[in-house]
Amino acid sequence: MFDNAWGAVRSGGFYVIEDLACTYNPAYTEKFRKNFGGDVTNKRQVISALLDKLMQAVDARSGVAEIRYHPQMLVLRKS
Repeated sequence: MFDNAWGAVRSGGFYVIEDLACTYNPAYTEKFRKNFGGDVTNKRQVISALLDKLMQAVDARSGVAEIRYHPQMLVLRKS
């Protein structure tokens, strides 16, 4: 999903990933299951792997100009 949306961001534009607390809060997963059903999993390692990929892109100057972290939010600026 990130790759599809990131492709729509213009050079110099921003992409915000918010509500990061839900990636490590089991209560969020339970609430989601209750409201939407299904077999929902909450895997913090997914956001951690994405962040690692983004940091590598910044270091390589490959599409991501900067990453800023705020409580429960990442702000990315596209090169």
